[in-house]
Amino acid sequence: MTTSVITHEEYNQLMQLIGIHKTSKLFNSLTLEMQVLIGILKGISADEVINKEEAVKLKEWMEEHSDLKGNYPFNQIFNALENILEDGVVSPEEEQELLALFHEFINPKVENHSEVIDFKGKICCLTGTFTNGVKSEIEQNIIRKGGSCIPSLNKSVNYLVVGGEGSTNWAYGNFGGKIKKALEMQSKGIAIEIISELSL
Repeated sequence: MTTSVITHEEYNQLMQLIGIHKTSKLFNSLTLEMQVLIGILKGISADEVINKEEAVKLKEWMEEHSDLKGNYPFNQIFNALENILEDGVVSPEEEQELLALFHEFINPKVENHSEVIDFKGKICCLTGTFTNGVKSEIEQNIIRKGGSCIPSLNKSVNYLVVGGEGSTNWAYGNFGGKIKKALEMQSKGIAIEIISELSL
């Protein structure tokens, strides 16, 4: 039988886990705060429902952590919350808008194309751990198909190619700097596509 009550023992276990992450030397304080934000968004959206109380509490948390401003997608979520809560009501349409925004951040969309991509004249950037060879082999595969690869992202990049194993950072709720930057670029209207190595 399942209940929606957290026992005292479960609470203590959660606090112990949070304590481990708070004192972790693996990540800086900014990354840890972003991980907390991911956790909050996952918790709110788990039932695919966002009520006014949840939206208000999230906005309050974000106001208390305003040092995250400028980090994707803090501004987008905060601005959406401000607009939605302006009239004191979260309409069904606004709820769906927020859910879509949350999901976009929690699970970045990596396209896995079934059709063959034409890489001729296209510029690629690679990230993550690859299942079909080491990074240099993946680069050579793209070059054979007429494309080119550069080590860092800029506006000229057409495709960010993500390794099939993703990034080790994802296990910690942090999907990696290049994916974060590509998502930020997409949010500004820059035409860059995030694709899986399986699309090659």
